[in-house]
Amino acid sequence: MSSFALETSNLLDNRLYYIATINVLTNVLLSLGFLIGGRALASLIILRGD
Repeated sequence: MSSFALETSNLLDNRLYYIATINVLTNVLLSLGFLIGGRALASLIILRGD
């Protein structure tokens, strides 16, 4: 189990639904943001090398 899943399940077990929701949304949005940013940076590096 990942730390993300463990933290989220602990929040849900403690009935902290609002914080669990924020935790999930923050993790997903940050992950997608860094994925998109990393791909854009890689594209710039590859294009610069040509």
